[in-house]
Amino acid sequence: MKHFIFLSLLVCLISCQSAKQTSHYQSSWSKYFQKNPNKPPDNFVVMTQNYLNNSATSRKTIIDLGSGAGNNLKGFLKEDYTVFAYDSDPYSIALIGNLQTHPNQLKIIQSSFEDIKTLPKNDTVIAWRSLSFMKKNQLMDFWQKINASLKNDGYFVGTFFGTNHYLKRSKTSRHVTRLTKNEIMSMFNEYQILHFVEVLQYDEKTSKCRGSEQFEHIYKIIARKKVHVH
Repeated sequence: MKHFIFLSLLVCLISCQSAKQTSHYQSSWSKYFQKNPNKPPDNFVVMTQNYLNNSATSRKTIIDLGSGAGNNLKGFLKEDYTVFAYDSDPYSIALIGNLQTHPNQLKIIQSSFEDIKTLPKNDTVIAWRSLSFMKKNQLMDFWQKINASLKNDGYFVGTFFGTNHYLKRSKTSRHVTRLTKNEIMSMFNEYQILHFVEVLQYDEKTSKCRGSEQFEHIYKIIARKKVHVH
């Protein structure tokens, strides 16, 4: 009986610790969203919408992976697009829900990327500062799901961390995957690269605070999936 009680307490302790770590990760994002509620969409996302607006497709479907406060979705929601917004943070989900203006236009899914089995067919995938927070094997598996969901002539717009990316995180923070330029290019061998920018930025304030060199190293990309001719 004592053995059973001990095991029950141990399971409870492990579960509570796991929940605490998840809560810490989510609350850190929630604080960021609270500080940046009206941040404008990124220029790369705006450029992608312009490409899509000028395409021949009449009714368009958008997927936003890691929607945050939904800032990158606002322009698409003003058009006649169907939008799927994915995020695991409950505060983010609540913020995105406030953007709903037309019935059935915005579909919100609360889920981690690792738990997503398939993605709906779409004309554009947005993955802005989101995919790199996975283990490398999980990222590559999930990329196959993204690629399978994107229609021919559809667009991908997103970011990846480069190998020089180094920002200190707490022990409870999500895993970060860093990729080389060649690794990223190999992911897009079935795509036409429209824009590709590398940004390496020294974070002086954080470096002084942390006592070590801190860099943000990201690749920004817009790519169009090629039409396969049989």
